[in-house]
Amino acid sequence: MVSAQSPAPLTVERLGYTVSEACKVIPCSRSHLHRAIQKGYLRVARDGTKVLISRQAIIDYLNRGDGRDAGPDVSDTDG
Repeated sequence: MVSAQSPAPLTVERLGYTVSEACKVIPCSRSHLHRAIQKGYLRVARDGTKVLISRQAIIDYLNRGDGRDAGPDVSDTDG
């Protein structure tokens, strides 16, 4: 008799995150992430009012070594 094996579970890699989810991945505060988005340091896609951050954008943001990371420039609100 042939035993039936159940198929292996399908795993799906996340391609995008909400701001709240990205804060857990990076980790950082929501306000810090919003400032990085406003300054253009972190690329996002918008679906109506929802902000989505791609996995690759998070990787690029974390790997950036040109001084445009989450340092003092991001939290500077003067301009």
